[in-house]
Amino acid sequence: GASEVTPVMKVIELLNGMVAKGKQEKHEEQVAFAAFGEFCRGSEESKVKAIKTAESDIVTLGDTIGKAEIDIERLGQEIDKLNDDIDGWTAEKAKSSEVRKTERTDYEASLADYVEAIDALDRAIEVLKARASQVKKGAATPQASSQKDESVSAVVKLLQEAGKGPAATGPIARLTELGRLMQESLMQVEASALDTAAPEATYEFQSKSIVETLENMRLKFQDEKGVLEKEEMNRRHAFELVMERLTDQVKHAETSSSKKGGQRGEAQSELADAKGDLEETKTAKAADEKYLADLRANCKTKATEFEHRQKLRQEELDALAKEAAAKLAKVREEVEGVKLAEEAEQARLAAEEAARKAEADAKAAEAERKRKEQEEEKRQERLQKQREAEEAKRRKDEAERLWRQREEQERERKELERKKREAEEVARKKREAEAEAARREREEEAARQEAEEAKRKEREAEEAARRQREADEAVRKAAAEEEARLQEEAEEAEAKKEE
Repeated sequence: GASEVTPVMKVIELLNGMVAKGKQEKHEEQVAFAAFGEFCRGSEESKVKAIKTAESDIVTLGDTIGKAEIDIERLGQEIDKLNDDIDGWTAEKAKSSEVRKTERTDYEASLADYVEAIDALDRAIEVLKARASQVKKGAATPQASSQKDESVSAVVKLLQEAGKGPAATGPIARLTELGRLMQESLMQVEASALDTAAPEATYEFQSKSIVETLENMRLKFQDEKGVLEKEEMNRRHAFELVMERLTDQVKHAETSSSKKGGQRGEAQSELADAKGDLEETKTAKAADEKYLADLRANCKTKATEFEHRQKLRQEELDALAKEAAAKLAKVREEVEGVKLAEEAEQARLAAEEAARKAEADAKAAEAERKRKEQEEEKRQERLQKQREAEEAKRRKDEAERLWRQREEQERERKELERKKREAEEVARKKREAEAEAARREREEEAARQEAEEAKRKEREAEEAARRQREADEAVRKAAAEEEARLQEEAEEAEAKKEE
């Protein structure tokens, strides 16, 4: 009857049920793969970003390592140069101290010679003057004659004793030579005294000559002693200036070396940290790259398998739809009558509806796929823009870092130049002060020498006046003695005439 369900209709219903089930399974698989695809894209995005960050960090750490190595090498060279300078200045201080010690020893020895020589001359002059006074008082007595010989011999012995020593040099050697010459002069005086009628006058003349010679030599020794003391003062002052300069240079170099040593230690610590961070970053980057490669391979494999399964399901749905259409055609051929025709038409309409629905589902799935592709493209564009913005920011940060680094280096260079100028200015002022002090010392020395020259000339004038007075007194006394002698001779002649 019209309400009966034929076997063909059952087959068609079965085929329609299989098509609906296939579409449902295909849709569920699409939903599941969309979630998996989102996982792949999210994971890939995260790892790509991590790798980009690691690459940027590697570049930054490489720059940091390069700068630290350059700074360490530069600071090491500067420290070595400062240490070499310190060693050189220390050696120069030791050498200067040794030279100064030798100069001081030589000065003390020479000063002692001059003091001893001047003292010997003072004592010799004192002896001669004392004996000359005694001789004048004793006139021509045998005791006076003995005193004459003893006085000159005592001076000769005194001078010769002053010149004794293992290495008599300088004023002492000249005293020895003077003693030898006086010894020869004494022998000549004794010889001439035997041939003259007035040995006292001969002694008096020779004594004055010896005293004059000794006093001139004493003045000369005093002048030479003053020059020696001035030279010693200049050498001591020069030595103190050199030692002060070397001490300041060593102190400044040690301070600079200590500061640079601290900077080098900081640079070495920074270098070690940067190298450790670089190794960790490279290791993490390698792990992220391996994970990204595995992820892409896995996602690509899953996508290929998904597309293959979707194709098979679509082919199965198409086959089922074709089979349903064939069955409907067969029903149309076998069934006669309106009812059967209606059933066939209903079946055809149902098949067409199922086909339209399948096509609509396919179009909806295609539209959904395109929508997701568009969303993915937009997302990729956003990611690309974000990466470009991050790269631009990284480059900007890197440029700012390099600029700050160059600015810091420029500040350090200007600071070094400022300190260098300050040191040069201090050195210049010090040299000017030293030159001014040396000029004042030269002026003082010139004034002192002029004063000493004036004193020496005054002493020479006084000595000349004294010698003139002594000569006049000697002439007066000689004249008086001669007059007395003539008077005595006249009295003796008169007495002889009376006899």
